Amino acid sequence: MIRAHQIRGTRLHAIIQKSEQLTMLTATIRAMLDPTIAEDCQVINYRAEVLVLQFSDPMKTTRLRLQLPDLLTRLQTALPDYPLVSIELKIQPAIDNPSITMPSLIKPFSARIESTFNHLAEKYPFLRKTLHRLIALNKKIDS
Repeated sequence: MIRAHQIRGTRLHAIIQKSEQLTMLTATIRAMLDPTIAEDCQVINYRAEVLVLQFSDPMKTTRLRLQLPDLLTRLQTALPDYPLVSIELKIQPAIDNPSITMPSLIKPFSARIESTFNHLAEKYPFLRKTLHRLIALNKKIDS
């Protein structure tokens, strides 16, 4: 078992601290937001006085974009230890989100490509999960 004093000053310790910081910031921001927006909000970074928020739903991102000046002011007051100059919004659509549709330009790949992906997934186990997700996504596009 690894003890806390064994990781102090290590890269792992820095990662754990950053994770705790982002978790705390996420909870603080979610408490300030409308519950329908808050559930989709995730703080993914805080660097150089910029807070980066991620959403899976573009509509919620647009709603929040309208509220950014007010949110920035409220965060500057609530979090004096975290100087903020701006907030960036990122969209990372969830593959399983039914409200997000694939662009009509994306065409399903052929059975030959699917077969190749299955072969590669068997040959390279570290790629298996990603390749199977691509195959599943392709089936959604195809239907």
